[in-house]
Amino acid sequence: MDYFNNINLSQNELQNAVLQNLSAAPVNPKNGQLYFSTESNKLLYYNGSRWVSAVDDNTTYTFSAGTVNGQIKVTDSSGNVQNVSVKGLAGAAYKSVDGSVPVGSDSSNLPTSAAVAAAISAAVSASDAMRFKGTVGIGGTVTALPTAGVAVGDTYKTVSAGTYGGQSAKAGDMFIALSPEPAWAYIPSGDDGNAYKYTVSNPALTASGGICTWTVNHGKNNKYPLVQLYEISTGEMVIADITAVSASQLKVLINSAANIAAGAYQIIVIG
Repeated sequence: MDYFNNINLSQNELQNAVLQNLSAAPVNPKNGQLYFSTESNKLLYYNGSRWVSAVDDNTTYTFSAGTVNGQIKVTDSSGNVQNVSVKGLAGAAYKSVDGSVPVGSDSSNLPTSAAVAAAISAAVSASDAMRFKGTVGIGGTVTALPTAGVAVGDTYKTVSAGTYGGQSAKAGDMFIALSPEPAWAYIPSGDDGNAYKYTVSNPALTASGGICTWTVNHGKNNKYPLVQLYEISTGEMVIADITAVSASQLKVLINSAANIAAGAYQIIVIG
């Protein structure tokens, strides 16, 4: 039965009523029109512009990229879509991301932080400039100087005394890679006064075959240091036969048929 006029129930109850069940929304709806969706199992009403749920059913929203720049697409759990435009971004252009920055690149894309770091490192390596890589020693960035993956200019500062790359060093000294093999240049800190100078006077020396032999343990870890010998009483430099025995020991041969008393000569070892 069709009704073509409004029905006034004069505030009487409409009991045991069932709303129209539809799988799709009615066409040409009017404000306030109701139906039960068999598709979503929801009671829907028309609010003048779209169909919305008649009860608070904790609607959820999904956000995604819009179809134009500066626009966000918002979809509710009922499938209704709203496009939200962000003011000032309508003319914005999306930028691609570059994972590397080759030499001479004029790309207008956005590079990743890793690409920027790699490009800077490559440029610095090409210039053979010093690059501070960290500290070496107990408690340092590394405990020993690296033997692979080294670039010219890689620089490490020692944080504890020890032997690094075959060189004895103290805390505060530095090592700089001269080649990728690597070969390391040792740079003392220069804050230890006479630490690189060893000086001592001779003990009593016994002549044998016309020669007095004096063994000097300088501990400089340098087999060929600069050596000077002086006669203490006159202050004159003495020329003697000096042999490098090892990186920490010298042997001084003084021509003398008689024994030499202690404290006659002073030796200075720099290295």
